[in-house]
Amino acid sequence: MQYFICGGEDSISKWILDREHLVNATRKFLPVLTERGGFVYAEAWAFNEEKTGLRVYDTFHDDSFTAIADFEKAARAITLEPGRGAIGRVFEAQKGELLKDLNFKGRARMNSSKGAGLKSGLVVPVWNESGKEIAAVLHFYSSHTIDPEHAKIMSDDFTNISKQMYA
Repeated sequence: MQYFICGGEDSISKWILDREHLVNATRKFLPVLTERGGFVYAEAWAFNEEKTGLRVYDTFHDDSFTAIADFEKAARAITLEPGRGAIGRVFEAQKGELLKDLNFKGRARMNSSKGAGLKSGLVVPVWNESGKEIAAVLHFYSSHTIDPEHAKIMSDDFTNISKQMYA
């Protein structure tokens, strides 16, 4: 898989415009998808400006998720390479993944997820405007165990909805 590498002023300007569009679209869709799936917290991940890894660029939580500060702080401290962790796997595979049991390697992330009562998650790709590359990855967290059949339906549904983010 080939990743976009910044080269020159035009590429940086395009990256900034694409990022602004992505952030604006995510802020509209992330709350809708979180509520639709019955999730309590969601993160949006995309390549950082240096293209060295995937970073959280936006989050959303419902009012029942009270451990937001610790969990979000731990997420924002992480940079994941493609292929690493659920976010990196979904980015590379370009398809959704159900996390039946949350298992984080980072101590702060693990402690805050257990303290928050998070049990499972769903990770889905967001396609770019052309529909040829992954622009972002959305990670949804649940306080209950997600049924695999329901996760498949949600993953397909969320992937289709995320394709409309640029419309």
